[in-house]
Amino acid sequence: MSRGEEHLSPEESSLLDVLATLIENYDREPHPIDKTAPHEMLAYLMEQRNLKPSDLWAVLESKNRCRRS
Repeated sequence: MSRGEEHLSPEESSLLDVLATLIENYDREPHPIDKTAPHEMLAYLMEQRNLKPSDLWAVLESKNRCRRS
């Protein structure tokens, strides 16, 4: 794309057309996000990344916000 569309090879131009079509089709369809409680989503994401609450201290700047209730 940095070269501009007029400098693309026929193959690159075809690929660009395919990608544009795929993106347009994706954008037409709704992709709802499940309603999940924020603490459950955070727990899931932390589990997936093997993180502990203490790993968030630097982000939250406080140990009190990381305690489970």
